[in-house]
Amino acid sequence: LIEFDEGYYYKNDDTLEMFNCRFEYYEEDGDLASRGEARTAFLYSLKSKLIAIGNVVVVSEKNGTTLKTDELQWDGDSERFNTDSYVEITSRKGDVITGRGMVADIALRFVRIKHNVKGKIVSGKL
Repeated sequence: LIEFDEGYYYKNDDTLEMFNCRFEYYEEDGDLASRGEARTAFLYSLKSKLIAIGNVVVVSEKNGTTLKTDELQWDGDSERFNTDSYVEITSRKGDVITGRGMVADIALRFVRIKHNVKGKIVSGKL
């Protein structure tokens, strides 16, 4: 589900450009996996891909984990988020992991940060 304040459809490449976006990502069984928002997003329906840009925040409905980044891609075929940008992942307990580049499932249960990983664990466990 995608909601937005303003948008433009480009027929030639079947792309929807959206501003002030709010997203909901659902798992195959219909359960809500996560919610997100971004300043701008591009939906490429022929490729089953969405690119969110600017103040991107995604919150897992499954475990309360929050992802913040400047750019995030969602691939509908693989049901994965990915980015090459800086990311900050914060758990419900307040643990913070940062780095550059990431791949994650849509519920943020499994997250792999690719480079420059740093963290601050406050809960005693990951």
